[in-house]
Amino acid sequence: LELISRVGPLAAPSANRSLGLSPTTAEHVAVSLGDRVALILDGGPCAVGLESTVLDLTTSPPRLLRPGGVGPEALRAIVGVLEIGVAAGAEGAGLPSPGMERRHYAPRSPLVVMTRAAIDAALERDPGAPRGFVLLDPSPPSAVNAPQVIALGSDPVRFGAGLYAALHQLDACGLDQIC
Repeated sequence: LELISRVGPLAAPSANRSLGLSPTTAEHVAVSLGDRVALILDGGPCAVGLESTVLDLTTSPPRLLRPGGVGPEALRAIVGVLEIGVAAGAEGAGLPSPGMERRHYAPRSPLVVMTRAAIDAALERDPGAPRGFVLLDPSPPSAVNAPQVIALGSDPVRFGAGLYAALHQLDACGLDQIC
């Protein structure tokens, strides 16, 4: 607020490089952007942690292109009817908004979504593989090395706030896979 009071209104893009993980701390921004920026204001970790909500108001009814911190219910309370998802366009047509690429916000390490049974089976097949885990379940599989396990729990707000921070932490380990 002090910066805005000194310089006036500000507009800024996301504080991450295209196709890079969403930053949730000032440190993530510094690692991602390095000396490309002259100043980083550190207001602490992001409370929401998820990327921004993208709403297309050029269509009727409005269309939710990308869910984020503001969910469909809150948007419907304001705009009424709300379409969800990207409308089919012409072959080769550009995406309607930045940040909608398939790999956008992805870690460098391959990322797979797995059930608990699939994790247990993978650990049984190859227990020593360099993998990291972000878990909904607060109790990690017994065969997993604890420093590579981040259990966020099943609370959606807590999970959302911690997801990208966990991905940053695990991606820095140079793992073969993040589950």
